[in-house]
Order: sequence, then C-alpha cells, then structure tokens
Amino acid sequence: MIIRDRLSAPGYPARPNEDACGAVPEKGLAWVIDGATGLAEDNLIADEYSTDAQWFAHSANALLAHFGKRLDEKSGHAPFSLIRSLLEDVTDTLQKEFDKNKKRSPTAPFELPCASLCLVYIPVESADVHCFGLGDCPVLIETEDGVEMLENDPVLAARDAQSAALATPYLAEGLGFTETRKKIAEHLTTGRGLVNTAQGYPIFSLDKTAPQNMRHELFSRKASGHALLLSDGFYALVDKYGCHTHETLMNAARKSGLAPLYDLLRKTEQEDDPDGKTYPRLKQSDDATAMLLQF
Repeated sequence: MIIRDRLSAPGYPARPNEDACGAVPEKGLAWVIDGATGLAEDNLIADEYSTDAQWFAHSANALLAHFGKRLDEKSGHAPFSLIRSLLEDVTDTLQKEFDKNKKRSPTAPFELPCASLCLVYIPVESADVHCFGLGDCPVLIETEDGVEMLENDPVLAARDAQSAALATPYLAEGLGFTETRKKIAEHLTTGRGLVNTAQGYPIFSLDKTAPQNMRHELFSRKASGHALLLSDGFYALVDKYGCHTHETLMNAARKSGLAPLYDLLRKTEQEDDPDGKTYPRLKQSDDATAMLLQF
C-alpha cells in the first residue's frame, strides 16, 4: 500500500477540522474519520477552541494508528474479527478518556460525540481489499471490472435526504444555514439519538458494540490499482453537486491529485451556490477529507 495523496480541510478556515485520516501502510491499513457535527449546546469534553466532534475524530485517529501498528495478522482471526477488535480497543480507550476528563455528563444520547468511519484493510500478499464502514464515508476501489464502491449506510443516507428536504424551503426563503439548522433541530436530535439502536444506524462512537454492526465488503483489487477514501464532505462532488462520477473522480485524483478537486468543491459551494438554494444542505461547506492509495 502506497499513500499517493491525502487532503483534509475544515469547512470554514476559522472552524476546527472535525475530519481526520491516517494509515499504517506496513499493516495494510488506512482510514478516514468524519466527526458528526455536535448537537449539544456546549462541549462535553473539548476546550473552548475545539469541539467534541474534533476531539473524537482526532483522538480516534491517533488511537487507530497506535493500535493498528500492533495488528497481528498471524492471530488466526478473520479480517472482520481482526478489525472489529481493533475498533473495540479504540472505543474502549476513548470511553475511559471521556469518563475521566468530561466536563459534564450528557443529558441526552444525541449529545454524545460520534463519527462516520471508512477503513481499508489489505492483508499481506492478498489480492483482496477488505472495506469497512460505519456511517457515510464511502470508499471507491479500482477493480478489474471498473470502479466499485463501499456504499454508505442506507438508513443514514435516507435520514440525510430527509434533512435536506426539510431545509429546502427555509433556504429558498433566504433564511441562512444557521437559522435553518435551528428550524429542523428536533429532526436532527431525534435522528442522532437513535444511533446504535435498532431504530437507527450503527456509527463509530463510545459504544463498544457498534463495530459488531459495521458494513464489510470484499473487493478484488486491480494490479497497481487505486482506492479513494472519502468523507461525505468531499464525496459531495459526486452525490450532491454532480461534478463527477465515480470514474471521473478517481481518474482526476490519479492524474492531478486531490487539490484541484478540493478547489472545485469549494468553488461550487462558496461561489456557485453560497446560499444552498441550488443544492440544499445544512452548511455552506462541510469538512472535506480524501486519501488516495495505490495497491
């Protein structure tokens, strides 16, 4: 595994970046983490210059690198069990840190920090690419049959579509992103409160049981092919704005790198549709992260 390029940037220069990405190439591991925008009125653990979502994403990123270096492929465990155990170690450590350093206890489940995650694992001397997902960070993989995808969680995707639909009339009136989020706050907190329950969807969080329900797909990699790991903020180039298909996004990343794609993303959001009237969404620009790997 070779890291060809990586990019991670906040939605707004003055805001913390609640995304993170990392890799342990010698173990065949790489991941992207997208911290979920906090819905609590104040931080539970982060200081005044950060957010709980940033704390979760960046702490989890460091712990994945730490525990990932200890990944024991000779343990005899199947890849799903191996990665589940890795994520459980991360979650267990995060829970202990949260309990030790939190400023207050949450008053409702929706206040707890959480994140979306995609993770790629390529066992040594294997032609297979194991892709794991919690939430809505997609992975694009070059295979002999073309560019294939680890799909986002369908329940979360439906929930996001509902949020955009609810926001649409307020944005059309020129209300603005902050006020629009306030108008649909009950919808947002209700959905967040259902994560890691039978009525909701599994997500990377302080809940140690969540990795049991992560999505796992196996792809046969193309020789010298590539994988593109994305946060939903970067993938908006495809699913929200229609600037690229999976194939053209992969080709552009391979040929010119990630920076021009990021520039196109921000131009679309900040110049072409700064008010969200053409592409309804809950913030003008989301944090955006991408990592390009070569097998």
